[in-house]
Amino acid sequence: MKTIFISMFEGVEAKNLLRTAVVPTLLARKDVRVVLLMKSTQRVARYAREFAHPNLHFEVMPYDRSLGNGLDRLFGYLKFTLLNTRTTRLRRAFAFQERKNVVQYLWQSALSMALARRSVRRLVRYLDYRLVAAPPGLEPAFEKWHPDLVVLAHLFEEPEVHVLRVARRRGIKVVGIVNSWDKVTSRAIMRLVPDQVLVFNDMVKDEMIRYNDVAPGRIRVCGIPQYDYLLSTTPTPRAEFMKACGIPAGDTLVVFAPFGRSFNATTWEAVDLLERMRSSGAWGNRVSLLVRFQPNDFIEEEEIRKRPGIHFQIPGERFSAERGVDWDMGEKGLNELRDTLAHMDALVCYASSIAIDALIFDKPVINIAFELTSGEVPSKLPTKHYEFEHYQKVLRHGAFGIAHTKEELEALVKEALERPHARTAQRRALLKEQLWLLDGRAGERMAQHILKAL
Repeated sequence: MKTIFISMFEGVEAKNLLRTAVVPTLLARKDVRVVLLMKSTQRVARYAREFAHPNLHFEVMPYDRSLGNGLDRLFGYLKFTLLNTRTTRLRRAFAFQERKNVVQYLWQSALSMALARRSVRRLVRYLDYRLVAAPPGLEPAFEKWHPDLVVLAHLFEEPEVHVLRVARRRGIKVVGIVNSWDKVTSRAIMRLVPDQVLVFNDMVKDEMIRYNDVAPGRIRVCGIPQYDYLLSTTPTPRAEFMKACGIPAGDTLVVFAPFGRSFNATTWEAVDLLERMRSSGAWGNRVSLLVRFQPNDFIEEEEIRKRPGIHFQIPGERFSAERGVDWDMGEKGLNELRDTLAHMDALVCYASSIAIDALIFDKPVINIAFELTSGEVPSKLPTKHYEFEHYQKVLRHGAFGIAHTKEELEALVKEALERPHARTAQRRALLKEQLWLLDGRAGERMAQHILKAL
């Protein structure tokens, strides 16, 4: 019996691996057992009820960031310094605008420009591996299960770094997954590099080669497993979906996906602006507005109660009291997402991955590219995200309408409802670039690469 460890510390990891064909394909091999590494007994209880299989096991692997020593913290700091991209430079500039610390800004900028190069990254990784001890609590699981392969579903976070560290010191092969379109360019490098890396598309492959020094032969392109569900399942009939949302079946449906209160202090101003446009008839007659929040954000219920005429979706299950990665979206939530994407007539959002989701069903997308209030700190300005490297690559296709004013927003939504296929060619080009291969078998491919590594 071969044993595969898979990290499952975040909601997106479960969405990409557990709720796709990845884990089921692994378990289809009778000589393979899978042990999911989780951060809490609460998570284990949640998934053990839903995913029962004789060869699927769960292990709580506690990780306390505060237990790291000084060297661990030093290398944890350096991983941010050693990435120099358009996005990281913008993040430093925004931090300077907010904190006004000239010395810190100049020091961090100069340090990144001087050190963010291949030779330095290799040296730092070598020292990181040799000098830093793994936090206590990780070894017992290895002693208990003696894994033959470790799969890390979020290569850029500290818990996975230390699991990789333990695995490598035990001579266990490690496969890493880049689980998002923006991870490689947005924040930090990988502190340690696994034996093999699985990525969603060729763009991410190129970024891993450029910014993380991974040899091309160690990277496998798979597609995006979480989209297999959208490609291979049938949406609920529109009338049934609209009824469940409390919306008349004959209405045109505009969906607004807020950015989340951690990144935007004006969510409710945007909701009210869109509702005024809708109710005034600017988009036509019989139009309903549905506000769909992010699954990792917490919602101000009192604000919802103030707006009885607007329809809301609050997807996902939260395991923590604050916004973050500790969430889950089960089959009901995935169905709701699919049905929303399939039946909406237009999507209004900021620089969010839901804009990519909408491409699956060739739906018009309008990005709000103006601020609703002045004087907000940069960390609360959602429009700054349009400048980030990963979204610049999206915008170059012209697949989305970009509203720079309220008047443009009103006009672009109306145009999208009247001429929904006007940008279909651009959307298809962007879809091919982002999703790589649209055959609904990305999860199977990813699993087969894992089995080959095993």
